Amino acid sequence: MIVGVDIGTSVTKAQLISRDGRATPAHEARSTVYTLPGQRVEQDLDDVVGTVETVIRAALTDAAQLGGEPIEALALTGQGDGLWLRDATGAPVGRALSWMDGRAADRLDRWTADGTLHALHRRTGVGLFPGSAAPLLAHLAEHEPERLAAAEVAGYCVDAVVQRLTGAVTVDASDASQPFLDVATRTYDETALELCGLSAHRRLLPDPAPPGTLHRLLPDAARRLGLPAGLPVSAGPFDIPACAFGSGVAEPGEGNLII
Repeated sequence: MIVGVDIGTSVTKAQLISRDGRATPAHEARSTVYTLPGQRVEQDLDDVVGTVETVIRAALTDAAQLGGEPIEALALTGQGDGLWLRDATGAPVGRALSWMDGRAADRLDRWTADGTLHALHRRTGVGLFPGSAAPLLAHLAEHEPERLAAAEVAGYCVDAVVQRLTGAVTVDASDASQPFLDVATRTYDETALELCGLSAHRRLLPDPAPPGTLHRLLPDAARRLGLPAGLPVSAGPFDIPACAFGSGVAEPGEGNLII
């Protein structure tokens, strides 16, 4: 069986899922969301990692309900968008900027007025909102360049947790597609970065992991979780496309509604 984890914005959940589709009840732990002046909404990576560890340990106590089968993998999904800056060790460079953050709204207004948003959509097919990585990166480049200079990775929630658990600096294509990825080639569109004035910060973007990539649980993380070192870890896709997979959406004309 696997341990499935959903790292939500305010609640992290985990449960065990057997190969025949049976699942244990979900265990939950709340994360702290900081709502601050200036439309800022932030989270602390250490706090979020702590919720992940809590719910995984709790879920493992239910193994007997599924016959005590061995744990074969750890599968992670969670919130997308926002901006989770880390250094080379995976430590946060300041609090993460949530997908709900609105500090870059004026930047988005400028991009709408000068045609940048339309040009970007023609390149990548993606629309933006203030909590997307592109306007948040541009905002920090203008107002807090020292944070970008101190960072080694500009990623998202799920890959930030993955780095802490496995040491891998990676990103799922679903996250990377918001908004710089050429999804046909799974490579970053350099023109898209240039349109946003972010070419100088290309170094912060990890290349998307190839399909089917599995990472390995580090010994220290394994001890904290109560899982075997080297356990395969699946990272992503983020929660919206994960819901599509989970609800069986596979063909044109099919969809799922999230309220």
